[in-house]
Amino acid sequence: MDEAPNYLAENIKYLRKAQHLTQSQLGALLGLERYHIQNYERGQQPSLPTLLILARYFGVDPVALVTQNAALDPLQGQSTEQQVLPAAFKSRLIERFRLAPLVEKERAFTSLLEIVEKNLESQAHVRQEQQSLALKGLQTLFN
Repeated sequence: MDEAPNYLAENIKYLRKAQHLTQSQLGALLGLERYHIQNYERGQQPSLPTLLILARYFGVDPVALVTQNAALDPLQGQSTEQQVLPAAFKSRLIERFRLAPLVEKERAFTSLLEIVEKNLESQAHVRQEQQSLALKGLQTLFN
């Protein structure tokens, strides 16, 4: 089975530079040391909670952060429905989570809950805007 390409190191560096941040600045924003960011940009894999924190900070889908090249295909605005999770990556992610210490699992779960809550809030906001537009449209028809 073919492995999905891993663009994580390139994407972290690309997205950091796009925001005109140094490794130290990004690390400080995320509660990490500069050497952590440097190591991730050199190819070291972050823990699952750190991967989720990076994705949340950059406003991108965690899977896209790993599997898509941000320089060629911008990751902003990608929804998880638009992403295809490669089977090999999914298997590695599940195995990594299964083997992680409990404290890491708890942090990952908390991060995932925050992402889900943010997504639900965003969907509710969009629904409110759609309802408001529909009401305005109806008012225009009957006035």
